[in-house]
Amino acid sequence: MLCTLAKEKIDTYKQRLHIFTDASKTNTDQTAASYCIPQLNVEYSCRLSDDITIFTGELAALKMALLWVKEKYERNELQQDIVIFSDSLSSLTALRQDILLVCQTCFTHSKSFGPKRK
Repeated sequence: MLCTLAKEKIDTYKQRLHIFTDASKTNTDQTAASYCIPQLNVEYSCRLSDDITIFTGELAALKMALLWVKEKYERNELQQDIVIFSDSLSSLTALRQDILLVCQTCFTHSKSFGPKRK
């Protein structure tokens, strides 16, 4: 049922470019952030500093996606409207409430979370 509702919600934005963001954490406290744009076959992920929270990872994923959008718009390589999907209500709430969050994360690339940008 939940999957069906999610698909229905996503379908309401079918005319827009879909960007999905996420963060993950291993049981050894390694955190990674990523975004993907299925319509353009774009995937990007990177490992973040150890011991940061999932909340910070989710914010990093949103920031990376927004930086990608900004870069593409500035180069006139992106003309269509976009929609960003996130499963982090706390991150979206923090952004909506204009909370200034200073995240000093050190992005390091690793083989398991290495960058995949197309």
